[in-house]
Amino acid sequence: MAIVKTTVGIPDKIYNLAEDMVNKLGISRSQLYSRALEAYVQNYLDREMADMLDQAFSEEPLKEDIDLQIAFKKQFDSRLESENETW
Repeated sequence: MAIVKTTVGIPDKIYNLAEDMVNKLGISRSQLYSRALEAYVQNYLDREMADMLDQAFSEEPLKEDIDLQIAFKKQFDSRLESENETW
């Protein structure tokens, strides 16, 4: 994996907390920042996907979808009745 070096400005409070974590975890500062950024990006992508799914399922169903659901239910009910008759 290629490594890109960058410089960022971090508030003193966050930097000091990060330094404490680096010391406690026994990892490099780069590893900590990389893991934190990876988790942040993954969380963002997960939230974005959840929002898209929420939007897709919150819309009114299309008439064709409702008709298909009704047809499937009728077919299922018919099969269920046939199975009950054979018992």
